[in-house]
Amino acid sequence: MQREWPNIDSAWLMVRKGFSFAARVASWLVVLNCLGSTVYAQIASTDLPGPLIPFSNRKAAEIVLKGRDQLRVLVEKDLILDGLNFPRVCAWVSPEEYKQLEVEGWSISWLPPEAEPAPIGIPKGSLAFPLEAYPTYDQIGALLEEYALNYSSLCRVESIGSSAEGRNLWVIRITDHPEIEEDEPECKLISTIHGNETLGTVVMLDLVHELLTEYENDLRIRHLVDETEIWILPLMNPDGYSHTPRTRFNYNGYDLNRNFPDRVEDPANTTAGRQPETSAVMEFTRDHSFVLSANFHTGSQVVNYPYDSSAYWNTWKHPDWYTPDQDVFVQNSLAYSTHNPLLYSSGQFPQGISNGLEWYQINGGMQDWNYVWNRCMEVTIELSNLFSPPASQLVSHWEANRESLLSYLEQSRIGIRGIIRNSQNGKPIPASVEVSGREGLVHTDPQVGDYHRLLLPGTYTLQIQAQGFYPLTVHGVAVQSGTASRVDVDLDPAYSGWLIY
Repeated sequence: MQREWPNIDSAWLMVRKGFSFAARVASWLVVLNCLGSTVYAQIASTDLPGPLIPFSNRKAAEIVLKGRDQLRVLVEKDLILDGLNFPRVCAWVSPEEYKQLEVEGWSISWLPPEAEPAPIGIPKGSLAFPLEAYPTYDQIGALLEEYALNYSSLCRVESIGSSAEGRNLWVIRITDHPEIEEDEPECKLISTIHGNETLGTVVMLDLVHELLTEYENDLRIRHLVDETEIWILPLMNPDGYSHTPRTRFNYNGYDLNRNFPDRVEDPANTTAGRQPETSAVMEFTRDHSFVLSANFHTGSQVVNYPYDSSAYWNTWKHPDWYTPDQDVFVQNSLAYSTHNPLLYSSGQFPQGISNGLEWYQINGGMQDWNYVWNRCMEVTIELSNLFSPPASQLVSHWEANRESLLSYLEQSRIGIRGIIRNSQNGKPIPASVEVSGREGLVHTDPQVGDYHRLLLPGTYTLQIQAQGFYPLTVHGVAVQSGTASRVDVDLDPAYSGWLIY
């Protein structure tokens, strides 16, 4: 019988779990063969401690463009682009890709790595808010656990899964009754999907502190916490964040913000074959009825809203670039940018906001996935031109973002809301709500039956459906500015005497 070499997963296991010397040697050969010579050369040159770590060997380079047509060429090459500030764009490329671009005549140069914000970690005995240092992964977990203990009436902490290297993805749920589901909009904030973009993690922890410690003192914060279910994931890529030096990519070398289902190139809405961090966030989102979301980056200064991906990238400002909820996305984005002088006056983007495709195209981004498959209205917020601003600037960044964060979360209460029940027994039912003229469904929370549809002032028609019930159309729903209009609905079972809920 011909002996088969172990696959890369079993080879890694043998190397890391301490199998016999001969087995480990053979396994190392498999690992090196699978990873390729370029990754091996990069790892060897960085003198990393411990076992071979398969982070991506791509590094940041600057390309100076001669025109927007060149940007389209880069997009079509499937390069990982970041932080376009025309005519300059950051591209994450391998040494081989860099050489090929040079041969093709592109104006390209390596970007010097940013100085590491030192020291990483909050010195013992010096914890204070707003944070003045970047915490370690362990310190982030300890902080969240301490909040769960000290503010148990306002929050719960849980892990929604593990990273590729086995670190927990900690989320904190903040609301006035965290142990039960209520008729209130659900929001989520996620930061640091790229491990080297660290500022958002600090801002999220500052926000958690503000919401919990000021609940008794600030009427605005109390109302927000009482009327909203807020979920915060401060660190989506703990492996890249914890690596030295920190890296954009996860442990397996993937850009997680190119790993979600995509309406153009990867329309299968499944977790199969995706990275563990991506899968965890997808399952977490599916378990809830999020109406509003934001993810936090650095590398530019802008609030970016869908779509990021289009089959018509080569057609300037094609209608397919804009969602049916363009008006709502613009208002939500302005709710953030207008209170943040760093974004609003950045210079590159009018009022500090941009449609994704008017900036540049990416495929597999998280915000498009949230909107296309979940009708959760997510934006991407770029907080700083520096990936990791110096620790001395952290307090000023919190001060620049505090009002923006509160204002953005308050957008979850606009439009139309209500509860959908079974007309015969009053129980909540899982149902869908569609606004005529705006494709896409929002779904009720099956435990409570509540739905929330973000809309600007106007008059709307609702189409309401549930399996086993007669559909219902509600005409002439007037929406005013401010608090959402309430439309509660009782649906009649489609078969007399057949009560399935």
